[in-house]
Amino acid sequence: MPWIFTHWSRTADVASDLDALHWGCVGVSMSRLSLVALLSASTILASACFPRELVEEKEDEDGLDVDPGADGDADTDTDTDADGDTDTDGDTDADGDTDTDADGDTDTDTDTDTPLPLELDTVSPSHGTDAGGLQVALQGSFPDGTTVRMDGRDATIVSNTGSRILVSTPAGMSPGLVDVEVFSEDQTDRLNESFRVWEDGTGLAGAVGELYWTEQVGSYWSSSTNVSYGSASFVPVEPVDFHYQDLFSPTMDSCRPGSYSWGGSFDRIDPELASVSLAAPGAGSLDLDWDSEAEGFYNDDIGSGDWVPSSTFELEVPAGGVLPEGGVLDVVRSGTVPVVTAPAIAGSGVPYIEEDPIFEWTPTGSDWILIQLFVRNASNDAYEDSMYCVVEDDGYYRADSGQLSDWPGGRQADIYLYGVMESGGILPWNNAESRVVGASGVYGAGIIVD
Repeated sequence: MPWIFTHWSRTADVASDLDALHWGCVGVSMSRLSLVALLSASTILASACFPRELVEEKEDEDGLDVDPGADGDADTDTDTDADGDTDTDGDTDADGDTDTDADGDTDTDTDTDTPLPLELDTVSPSHGTDAGGLQVALQGSFPDGTTVRMDGRDATIVSNTGSRILVSTPAGMSPGLVDVEVFSEDQTDRLNESFRVWEDGTGLAGAVGELYWTEQVGSYWSSSTNVSYGSASFVPVEPVDFHYQDLFSPTMDSCRPGSYSWGGSFDRIDPELASVSLAAPGAGSLDLDWDSEAEGFYNDDIGSGDWVPSSTFELEVPAGGVLPEGGVLDVVRSGTVPVVTAPAIAGSGVPYIEEDPIFEWTPTGSDWILIQLFVRNASNDAYEDSMYCVVEDDGYYRADSGQLSDWPGGRQADIYLYGVMESGGILPWNNAESRVVGASGVYGAGIIVD
């Protein structure tokens, strides 16, 4: 099968197991994604103003105003109004506008209103999607009437305090780094490639991978101690319609041969980071390192101290890469290891497995169950055939062994049964969902009978 997630080998620990039957059982963990193959203010209004000039008036004997000047009004200046200045408007200053200050503009402050310089200093947040509608704050110096363009498209002004403009980003920007520009009359300023646009992934997968935990069961192994092991991967991808079960079967409660292929593909994102980490309450930080060949973050050596059952893991993204720095909640959820009662792989003796085998387990509350059956070759040193079943977590399923090319009696079959949880946490850079799964399961073996 063209594996999507490569990391399926633990030969050294169990190769000499099942002494009496001269069998070796291989622990298997899910492989890495072979994504190579599938893949303010406005102008401040001063509260003070100049007091009107007091005009000394005279009254005639009958109490009426007397104009002491020659222009027929009640003051002593030479204009035709009744105030004490030399213009003809109704205010108390000597300029020709209608306000009460002494400058020549039409506002009520006393400055000469030199325009604010236009200056763009910062853009925050510095990322969003091509769907638009995200509120972004620009810091700097912005006169009234300042307009903003992002990737050559007009952004909607929400507010302008003079030092901070809040805008709503335009739809249709091109994914990648784009320029942010501000304009005011004959002034302009810009920050080149200051905003990263992501393809909007609402309702789609934006990251794939798994946190696997496998416990070997049964006391028929030659080793006195059963083996537990795990692996983890996190692969950021461009938004794609994908769920983890698609790798094994297109429908629930069905089986497919190991040769089955999903048929889709992934466009992986290079985050330009050396590592990220996963953390859950009660556990330390689990580092995943970037693998440039596999194009994803991986850790193939998960121990019991790293895996926490029934927990939600947070992704920590360091600074310096393409992905925004910080924590991403609910990236992956771990479930509970199932207790399998049929076939009796957890017993003291090696069970027999009949054609169209029945699987029974204690329901775990998982989103679904993944059953894997691998048939060994006649030499018992490699897998010859395999099949996968995606089923509801209701505790019972009869598998279709016709998905195998043969049902060879006397051969060893290795069985894995996992409870699978899909998180659906939202990724902050593109609004896509994390489709990284937590798979908690058991591993045993049996003898095929006709």
